[in-house]
Amino acid sequence: MGNFNKKYNFISKRNQSHLIIGLDPDMNRIPAFFRKDRVFNFNKTIIDCTKDVAAGYKLNTAFYECMGPEGFKILHQTVRYIPDNLLKICDAKRSDIANTGKMYSKAYFDYMKFDAITINPYLGRDSILPFIDRGDKYVFLLIKTSNTGAEDFQNLKIKDKPLFRIVAEKSITWTRKENIGFVVGANHTKDISFFSKVYKNIYLLIPGIGAQGNDLGILMKSIYNDKFLINSGRAIIYPDNEYFTLNKYKDIVYNLANTLRENINHLKIFGR
Repeated sequence: MGNFNKKYNFISKRNQSHLIIGLDPDMNRIPAFFRKDRVFNFNKTIIDCTKDVAAGYKLNTAFYECMGPEGFKILHQTVRYIPDNLLKICDAKRSDIANTGKMYSKAYFDYMKFDAITINPYLGRDSILPFIDRGDKYVFLLIKTSNTGAEDFQNLKIKDKPLFRIVAEKSITWTRKENIGFVVGANHTKDISFFSKVYKNIYLLIPGIGAQGNDLGILMKSIYNDKFLINSGRAIIYPDNEYFTLNKYKDIVYNLANTLRENINHLKIFGR
């Protein structure tokens, strides 16, 4: 059993949580009372007030890369600051072959110390191997994404089977290390139902709850095992509520995260 699995088993029980919080800093939305080391302190505050109710954090690298060298520094600082018993997921959507793939793997797993990464599988097996060869790490393949453009290719039929299912079926044959999972958007509940029934040993990373407006109750009825992580970012870290002080912001962020965690747990038991 890899390190990701062990961490998941520990933290999901200790924090009673399937919640992954997206740390995606938008300079136009970070509250004005964050001044010195603005972005890092914004991330640090969110971690401090949610670390007991979250299973982990997902960092979309684009929000850091756009800041240049300083952004990479903040990304590294943030990952190091997250407690080691929480899951650290790199949302980079990388994919490349041979030495390039190895360098990406080295950058995010060895230097940045992420536990998992999102990967685009459409370059095929050799583009995934540099990541899945690391048995202590986890790879979430983009299988059925939540964006509207997902329909352009992912649903195309090949011998009466949609492409995304063919990719899923093929990809799990690439390793015996049980370190491949799927990203499936919360708006695709029929597909989530299929995957959670058929692939009981893989984790589903489910974006689309919160700012994207998908219904948590409908989603939870489609999940048939406990190997799932629900991501929410903007709806937690950029609340619509009025807040004028740091302490008020902390209270709101904690309450939003904890309420979502509790709703997930309640629906997991009573909503299926």
